[in-house]
Amino acid sequence: MVVPTMLAHYFPTGMLGLGLTALMASFMSGMAGNVTAFQHGLHLRPVPGLHQEGRQRRALSAVGRWTTVVGILASMAAAYAAASFNNIMDILQLVFAS
Repeated sequence: MVVPTMLAHYFPTGMLGLGLTALMASFMSGMAGNVTAFQHGLHLRPVPGLHQEGRQRRALSAVGRWTTVVGILASMAAAYAAASFNNIMDILQLVFAS
C-alpha cells in the first residue's frame, strides 16, 4: 500500500487518476503474461495428447478456458498466502530453505 499512498501524497488530483490507472495496467499486463505462460506450459508439457490430429477445436478451447480459471485461482491463493507474511524475505526464506 506504499505506492498508492505515495501517489496520493505527491500527485495532484488529475495526475492521481493517471498514476492509479498506470498501476492497474501494469498489474493486468503482468497477470496476462503469467496466465499465458501457465497455459502454454500446460498445453505443451504434461498433456501432449491434446495436439493429436483431428482433435476438435472445441475441446482445445475448453482446456484453455479451464487452464485460465485454474491459473487465476492459483495466483489468488498464492496472494492470500503471501499476505499472511510480514515481508517478502520471510516468504523467500520459507520457499528456498532446504
